Amino acid sequence: MSRTKPRYAFANRLALSLSLLLVAPALAIPACGGEGGNAGSGNQGGSGNGGSGGTGGTGGIGFPGVGGSGNGGSSSSGIDACVSTNKTAELRPLDMYVMLDQSGSMVGYHDTSKYDDCTSAVEDGGLVSIPRWKDVTTALNGFMKDPNSTGINVGLGFFPPYQAPTPGQTKCQDNMCDINEYATPEVPIAALPANATPIAEALDFTPCPCNGTPMSAGLQGAVEYAKQRAAENPDHVVVVVLATDGEPKGDCSGGTDDDEDYTPPTQVAEDAFTGSPSIPVYVIGVGDLLSSLNAIAAAGGTNQAFLVDGNQGTTDAFIQALNEIRGKALSCEIAIPAPPPGETLDPNLVNVVYKPSDGSPEVTFTKAADAAVCADVPGSWYYDDPAKPTQIILCPEACSKIKGDNSAQLNVAFGCESVIAIPK
Repeated sequence: MSRTKPRYAFANRLALSLSLLLVAPALAIPACGGEGGNAGSGNQGGSGNGGSGGTGGTGGIGFPGVGGSGNGGSSSSGIDACVSTNKTAELRPLDMYVMLDQSGSMVGYHDTSKYDDCTSAVEDGGLVSIPRWKDVTTALNGFMKDPNSTGINVGLGFFPPYQAPTPGQTKCQDNMCDINEYATPEVPIAALPANATPIAEALDFTPCPCNGTPMSAGLQGAVEYAKQRAAENPDHVVVVVLATDGEPKGDCSGGTDDDEDYTPPTQVAEDAFTGSPSIPVYVIGVGDLLSSLNAIAAAGGTNQAFLVDGNQGTTDAFIQALNEIRGKALSCEIAIPAPPPGETLDPNLVNVVYKPSDGSPEVTFTKAADAAVCADVPGSWYYDDPAKPTQIILCPEACSKIKGDNSAQLNVAFGCESVIAIPK
């Protein structure tokens, strides 16, 4: 059996559509919305809770200077009257590179009191098989086919690097300390769901039972590939997911018994996260006594590892970990495009409107002064720099709505005065 590393190319795609609407400076801004409730008259621009929204319907959004703002209703169709030119943009696409442990412990173990080494155990038929590899690969395939993963970009690599076994061979560790082996993915990053098939094909094998765990070399190669990907796609969010059932141990692992003296994985992860471009490192640990993996995740900017019991419920727990990583890593930043020639953008004339894919009423997210206001007015957004904004950033609650609705529309309307968030 032989296998070469294939190359797959698929067009990147996001299901989430965003329309950015610009207004020419010479245009007059018409009235948008109706009365905003009892808290303020149209001329005062006050805010009212649940007031009539004029053309937007009951509970709709009014705008300061023309009736204030009513909270919690569907967006006003008056927004359409305030805009002219349309531009299209996207949330920053997510690229996820999974570096998967295919060490021997993923498929079995042996009695160390009876056998001096793995090879002797395999030759004597003393290897005890376990379903860990099957559970993890089933979870990965399920995640790739999940409709909620549609539009993100995923690639796959292995450590040790993949090498097909030959009859009678119990070790498959050639070139396991060569970082270049890991910087070349088994399946390059490409969009789901199309890339789910190549990934499933790549996962369809059984690891050699005596493979080691060269974690440092594998992680360094993964970060190198991720940085290259980020450099080629500067508008993408690129992350590494290290999935392992062991701690750094043995040659080129970066552990205390590494005779090759490779960089500890914590340092590799820290360098990845603090470098430019920044590559966050997420960690999924499968098995027992893996608490030291938390340090790698913390160094990689992702707080702590996702630890999965490798003996029961592994598949479901692994999928849940991947789903949480997808949610945490997806960006809710919207780049503000340059206006067409002769036009200008007024940061005070911006509104963000979320249109759910299930036909529910549109929701206009309110504008917060900064990230600190998000806790008091969750369904809001703010600028990266209020003085010279380049990005619109959704507050966590608003971000969660978007992440959970891949087919939604998010309209960023320029022209009507912003609906301001009022902290409780």
